[in-house]
Amino acid sequence: MLVDSLFPDLLPIGSRAIIPTPLTVTADISLEDAISRMHQAQSSYILSTEQQCPVGIFTERDLVKLLASGQSTIGMTLATVMTQELLTLTAEEVKDAFEILHLMQKTRVRHLPIVDELNNLTGVITQQSLEQAFPPSSLLKLRLVKEVMEPNVICSPQTASLLTIVQQMAEHSVSCVVIADSKHRPIGIITERDIVQFQIMGLDFRQTQTQTVISTPLRPIQPQDSLWIAHQQMNQNHVRPLVVCIPDGTIAGLITQSSRWQALAPNAIQQTVELLQQKVEQLRSENQALREDRTCELENQRRLSQQLEQSHRRLTATNVTLTTTLQALQITQKDLQRANANLANQVEVRTADLHQAEYRWRTLLENVPLVVVGISNNGKVNYANPFLLELTDYTAAEVLGKDWFEQFVPLSEQPQLIQYFQQLLTQPDTPRQYQNVILTRSGEKRMIAWNNTLLRDGNDTILGSMSIGEDITERLVIDRMKSEFIDIVGHELRTPLTSIDGGLKLITEGLVASDSEQGHLLLQTVAKSSQRLVKLVDEILDFECLESGKSSLKKQRLNTQDLTSQATDAVQPMAEQADITLEVSDPGFELVADLQHIQQVLTNLLDNAIKFSPDGTTIWLTVDTSLLSQPDQIESMVRFQVRDQGPGIPAEKCETIFDRFMQLDSSDTRSSGGTGLGLAICRKIIEQHSGNIWVESTLGQGSCFYFTLPLS
Repeated sequence: MLVDSLFPDLLPIGSRAIIPTPLTVTADISLEDAISRMHQAQSSYILSTEQQCPVGIFTERDLVKLLASGQSTIGMTLATVMTQELLTLTAEEVKDAFEILHLMQKTRVRHLPIVDELNNLTGVITQQSLEQAFPPSSLLKLRLVKEVMEPNVICSPQTASLLTIVQQMAEHSVSCVVIADSKHRPIGIITERDIVQFQIMGLDFRQTQTQTVISTPLRPIQPQDSLWIAHQQMNQNHVRPLVVCIPDGTIAGLITQSSRWQALAPNAIQQTVELLQQKVEQLRSENQALREDRTCELENQRRLSQQLEQSHRRLTATNVTLTTTLQALQITQKDLQRANANLANQVEVRTADLHQAEYRWRTLLENVPLVVVGISNNGKVNYANPFLLELTDYTAAEVLGKDWFEQFVPLSEQPQLIQYFQQLLTQPDTPRQYQNVILTRSGEKRMIAWNNTLLRDGNDTILGSMSIGEDITERLVIDRMKSEFIDIVGHELRTPLTSIDGGLKLITEGLVASDSEQGHLLLQTVAKSSQRLVKLVDEILDFECLESGKSSLKKQRLNTQDLTSQATDAVQPMAEQADITLEVSDPGFELVADLQHIQQVLTNLLDNAIKFSPDGTTIWLTVDTSLLSQPDQIESMVRFQVRDQGPGIPAEKCETIFDRFMQLDSSDTRSSGGTGLGLAICRKIIEQHSGNIWVESTLGQGSCFYFTLPLS
């Protein structure tokens, strides 16, 4: 493995991590005595042995769990509470430090007893001893705190009891709890080692508050600090966990021993080394070319120097124009020296430029809001930028080295996309732009518009592709909504215009007398069609005003009975025509709102209820303050509800029905007309009043639309 070849000194660390004289007792010792010995030895464990063989272990975490359960340690023996199923290693198995680290992480243990072939205890490895055996690694300088910190920090207030603290430790399986103020700023920290000390001190865990036992102020670090800074601070202050805070002082995460192990884990080292190796190889090849140029210049200089010596000997022998020739040669030599110095300077500048270019390139890829993926010739992912990982909800470890088509392309589209990829690699005239669907971890489909570039080595051999893509999923949805809106508006305009055009032609051409009964009916049809056109245009203009923020509210003090009375009066003729009964229940509440806009919302909801209700049914309009879903708003909000006995709305449409241009795909909806803007306008108006609007519906039984407004 690449890590083994670059860091061979890390492999024998395991044997240096063995503590040859572990803390041991017999199982019949009292638990109080065992805890006291742990405290005196500043040890996180104590091993129980029988005839030199390990039979159990008791750790700081075991003490935390015991105290969290509320049990008293008085009268207990170590045998009743120690862990008897031990995971042990032999000295021969303690070779590779990374294997030991992996075993600890996999089994979630922090102590590994070492035994010989007769199962006699010869030592123990702990997380602390393993860390002390590791030499300070420069890799910690390449990793940032934010990359490995634990964001989920268990916190507690100063007033919390020690019993609450140990219960939190036991419940969340953590080694420490951060004491924080009301603004989530750290005050102190309590660790498992502190719990052992408090137990030795005989503190009452139920009555003792944390503010009486924490004294040392914390020295937080920031997410942008390197792990090397965290490593030094831990060693200097003998503090294991470090609290990570953002500039305003609030808690952002926690750095523990496990966090630092993540930075030294083989896969993390592997990725870092591979990136550095690629960078070194690139600079090496470019510097090699510059060195060859410099070698050529030096060779020219050597030849000129030889010529100079030969000329000097000839001129010395012949004594012909010696002074002039020497001056010319000296000038030539100085020019060569200057050229050599300039070349060396160019090499230095070029190297710095390469570093800067590589930094800018990587910064761009890491921060651009576009999908960037590198795919090798065999379809394996060799690069994925953070935007792609965030979009698909994968980590880099879950993506790099995996087959792109199997992991991200729907099964039905894989053959077609694989064929395109092979054509891209082999056929120069293959289009570089392509669109296809990719799958996220949850199975969601996202449409990506790609621009593909082939990657080649120095011999012009194709290595794979680097593709930059834009997520156009929302754009396609908007385009489809615009198209549907144009179709809807076209239909809604065509129907009344046809009626108006036909009726007026019959009258103007004298086919129907305007003062006849048929003429009156035609004129009524023309009038209704005109009203329908006016309403259509008004809805579009209203929505545009609300959407652009041009519509301002003219609030005044109102009574809800005035609103419900005017709204029912406006739709009463339409309800009577459909033989629909309107029942109103409104005790009357005072509120401050825009009369015209709220009247528009109520009228729209009642109008929709009448359109979609069967003849002979009832529609209920109710106003109350007693059925709010948030109890803390009962005294401050009033709720309106319009309930009908119509066909109902599918559950998946109950949220999107308030989107613009949205209509139900049913014959009843189409026959009822509309642009799909009415409910979108209602939502805009209610949101401007700091209220909420929603719908609850059961297919075949009817729907109930709700909206809330603040009480005055």
